[in-house]
Amino acid sequence: MDKRLKELWERAVKRKAKNIMFPQFTKEEKIRFKREADIIEQTGTTEQILSFIEQADEARKKGRFYAEGEANCSFLLYAAGATKVDPIFVRSPFELFINPLTENKPAYNIVFADKPEFPLEDDGMDYDKFIIKWAVKHGIIKKEQLKTSDFYPPAQNYQFVCEVLSESNGNIVWYEQAIELLCRIGGFTYAEADLLRREIKGNECMFPEQRKRFLNHAVQTGYRWADADRYFHYIFQSLLSGNLKLKAHAVATVFGRRV
Repeated sequence: MDKRLKELWERAVKRKAKNIMFPQFTKEEKIRFKREADIIEQTGTTEQILSFIEQADEARKKGRFYAEGEANCSFLLYAAGATKVDPIFVRSPFELFINPLTENKPAYNIVFADKPEFPLEDDGMDYDKFIIKWAVKHGIIKKEQLKTSDFYPPAQNYQFVCEVLSESNGNIVWYEQAIELLCRIGGFTYAEADLLRREIKGNECMFPEQRKRFLNHAVQTGYRWADADRYFHYIFQSLLSGNLKLKAHAVATVFGRRV
């Protein structure tokens, strides 16, 4: 691992140690950090990451802030104090921020806000549905997107699908949901699923190849062919629609406002 990234990890460890309730990183968090560090080194984006953290350090001197966009998908930036949203908590893969299969450079934008902190003090709250509620209120997603539809098989027929879509009444409203379904049902990697997300809009010629791969993997893992086919069409059409939003960004935006 790059020496500078190791130093960043040491900084994150010190910050974490101040958390009285959870002073140590979990195994999942350590694995996530290592995976992100590997992608950062692979894509040669170490300088950008360090620059983002310097910007956050300067912003912290001026007041409360949050980061916009895909930067909220980075656990490394969260652990270092450069973002306010834990991507593991909201299930946002790092590849939505830095994809090793593309040449896109990561972006980071700071917004100063009245209330950027995530209200974790209420243990009785269903945070996923709370996010949905406020996202609708602030116009991030449309209320119509949450209506029950018979376009696809009932999510409860498959436990994994039910888990991914339960927060939104069985509907895909977040990019994270579409990517997770592509990975777990269709066998795509996070990087491949994100690449599809980036390139699919207005490019339906990708449909046959991706559909074949998706269905083959789904049937092998226990899905009925007809159900898998309907799920693929639903995921594909959701991505094509342009209505999906990045959950990590939505969380940062919603809780970056006065609520």
